Amino acid sequence: YDAASDSVLFATNQAYSRDNYCKAGLEYVIEDLLHFCRCMYHMSMDNVHYALLTAIVIFS
Repeated sequence: YDAASDSVLFATNQAYSRDNYCKAGLEYVIEDLLHFCRCMYHMSMDNVHYALLTAIVIFS
């Protein structure tokens, strides 16, 4: 997540903004996705925390 542009960053470091999602027909998803990204960003999680969260989700 890039807070400056309010965009989602993927593994290729490509940023996808609200406009990109709307053009792709995914406007119904973007508000919830950006809200989730903003919340995770404000928690200041590092890679270890993300790995633990991923493990919890996978094994749940």
